[in-house]
Amino acid sequence: MFKRIKSLHPWREFFRFGVIAWILYLVVRSFFDRAFQPDYEAYCPFGGLQAAASLFEQGSLACTMSSVQIVMGAVLAIGVIIFSKLFCGVVCPLGTITEKLSSLGRKWKLQVKQVPEIADKFLRSLKYILLFVTVYYTVGSSELFCKTYDPYYAATTGFGSDVNPLWAGIALLVFIVTPIFIRTAWCRYLCPLGAVSNIFRYFLMFSVVTIAYILTNAAGLQLSYVWPLAAVTILAWLFEIQRKASFPLPLHRITRNNNTCNNCEQCTDSCPQGIPVGKLTEVRHIDCNLCGACVASCHKQKSLTINHRYREWYPIAIASLLIVLGLFLGASVRIPTIEQQWGETADMENASTMTLSGLDNVKCYGSSMAFASGMKKVNGVLGVATYVDNHSVKIWYDASKVTPTDIRKNIFTPVRRQIKPVLPEVKELGVITAGIDQLYDIYDAEYLQHLLLQNLPAVYGFETTFDCPVRVNIYYDKRTNIGPNTLKKIIEKREIRIENGLNIRKVKLNYQLSGTAIQDTSIARNDFIKTMFIPFRQTFSRFEQTPINLIDTLRLKYNHPGESSYQRMLPYLTSHLSVHPPVLGIRTTIVQNNPELQIFFNKKKASANQINEWANADMLEIHYANGKTGSKNNPFRSEN
Repeated sequence: MFKRIKSLHPWREFFRFGVIAWILYLVVRSFFDRAFQPDYEAYCPFGGLQAAASLFEQGSLACTMSSVQIVMGAVLAIGVIIFSKLFCGVVCPLGTITEKLSSLGRKWKLQVKQVPEIADKFLRSLKYILLFVTVYYTVGSSELFCKTYDPYYAATTGFGSDVNPLWAGIALLVFIVTPIFIRTAWCRYLCPLGAVSNIFRYFLMFSVVTIAYILTNAAGLQLSYVWPLAAVTILAWLFEIQRKASFPLPLHRITRNNNTCNNCEQCTDSCPQGIPVGKLTEVRHIDCNLCGACVASCHKQKSLTINHRYREWYPIAIASLLIVLGLFLGASVRIPTIEQQWGETADMENASTMTLSGLDNVKCYGSSMAFASGMKKVNGVLGVATYVDNHSVKIWYDASKVTPTDIRKNIFTPVRRQIKPVLPEVKELGVITAGIDQLYDIYDAEYLQHLLLQNLPAVYGFETTFDCPVRVNIYYDKRTNIGPNTLKKIIEKREIRIENGLNIRKVKLNYQLSGTAIQDTSIARNDFIKTMFIPFRQTFSRFEQTPINLIDTLRLKYNHPGESSYQRMLPYLTSHLSVHPPVLGIRTTIVQNNPELQIFFNKKKASANQINEWANADMLEIHYANGKTGSKNNPFRSEN
């Protein structure tokens, strides 16, 4: 029994299934804890390598990528060069599952013993083609293209929003089925990370192509990154199919002692990749990932060694050390998502800098570019760097032209927001004026709304005005006493939970109440409604084409004039009504202190009753610009 356990290389199995157990824990926990949102690509080395390519070529990180993934990608590359493809053999969950599926195929006698040489050479090209396409679209868009088809990402996220269901479904099916019939088919023929690892095993070739590309561009030819990308993928494939071996790297290899070997072939049988280890003196095969399974199987003779030393534990130990090193360096290094400097060199040398955190609108490459575009319009701002991992920015500016306060003012977005309908018995509202630090963008307004709604039922709305700190007017039921201590305790809460359907999101807050003054004055109910009211108007082209004498207006009660959730639904109502030719447009307005929802229509083509029927449908049929349609519950029905 002891020999059997030893032959299974228990430490490798423990390590690999420990990785899978951790991923399953994240998946299961997300089912039971709706506020738990795991990042399944937080330590993805392949994502990091793609992000590094995007950073090198475009000067920007792929969306949601950070220095941790970049460093993990670099550690993987170094690990391949020195120690072989340890990630594939010891860590990768897809590799583990592929091996087990291949074992089932052999057990059920469904697996082909050997793929024909011509077919094998062709199939080995697929992973390089997939790698080329993935890197090409990632660098071009600064979005991880692999997420559209990656079977791991699709399975763990439940085919999330970034996943293409068709592509990922096909990839998942191929991943599950093919290893049963062809040994480790996914790893050998389709895995783009396997292609990257093989390229780094041909590191001399990779270095020559990269240096040639840099020198060519330095000479002024300005070649596209597509050329070196195509060169390394084609050359790696050609090298692979020519010899299926790498030289002189990696530096660590499986070696066999011919003098002590009894030719039992147990090493060959135990090799997950099907490499004929028992017939080789030194294993340089391109599929070898130094997993150590063959070494473990030879524990009695000890004829198999790593660089002539019997070290069964070596692959697990080195893989663990590389992971720890990657995590440590990833936490120590910060790489901006974008870094743009448009000031003159002399100005940049004398530039002042400021750092702002808590900008939740800086959450990806696209929003980072939008932020930079806005800052370019501010006279005196010389450059920005954004860090999406913690939603912070660094800003370079000319202190003689602009102040930090001016910059904050340009970032700030004023908001008026009614939280809920005012009860009929509430005739007047009190106003609390408070100075609150760390209020910047529209997301902060959203968080403040949830914070007040969850903790102060008497509050009906708020509005923000720029100041240092931001001045906030909070409107509440005058009959309720809200003291400064109560308000401070609520505003300075450090976390809120936001429900969205079946999901719950935890949001960390950092608001500081800098000063309060509870005013003795009141505001009348109707004046509050007018304050919160944000008019909306959208007409169709047929409005201008309709004679004025044929335009009529259907006037409906609009009971939620300032509530943001209803404001966001008005474009959907417009889309719903746009498919009816008699409808000419809609608007919201206040008539004699009463908010109204007005629908313009051609009275010659439809009656007011017909328009009212369309406006009061149970569901709003929404028509998107890309031709797709959807539906949402109609909150504007008369009974609502």
